[in-house]
Amino acid sequence: MERIREFKAQGISGVRSPLGRYFYCRDSEEERRKIGLYQGRLEWVFSVVCIKLLKVFLRLFFRLEARGIENIPAFPFIIAPNHCSNMDGFVVGLSVPLAVFKNLYLQGYQTYFQGWLPSLFARLAHVIPIDPETFLSKALQLSSYVLKKNRALCIFPRGEGQLTAVSWSSRKVSGFSP
Repeated sequence: MERIREFKAQGISGVRSPLGRYFYCRDSEEERRKIGLYQGRLEWVFSVVCIKLLKVFLRLFFRLEARGIENIPAFPFIIAPNHCSNMDGFVVGLSVPLAVFKNLYLQGYQTYFQGWLPSLFARLAHVIPIDPETFLSKALQLSSYVLKKNRALCIFPRGEGQLTAVSWSSRKVSGFSP
């Protein structure tokens, strides 16, 4: 402890964590724009209209009901729900109030958001594309940046969802598995 105090007195900071390089944000403004960090009014109005329509659709056909909304903490925070279908990101995003959604960013499997239309959707829905095998550090850097900017992050720690029920033990789980 004394050695640390000596270093602090001399103005020498501690040694960086080896994981620090994954979380230090070197991303360009273009990459931040791709995840919807900077949205114009027209984009936000379009997003709100789509959100309202999708909420009605999910309430009618899937009986979407969100309880405990009052327990959402102040920003920044991380939501880490279980993930068992490809609709989970939609459900989480549509279950929170608009004020929370405006500052909520979701990690989504990059393969689903390639191309002009899917990338537009990803930007409007605040999706951070993640590919654990090739672009994991970029996704972690963007996620870290989002949290540093006092926003919320939704991650699915068990990897990608499925269209059918498959036990977790029989799947290859990638990304942030415990």
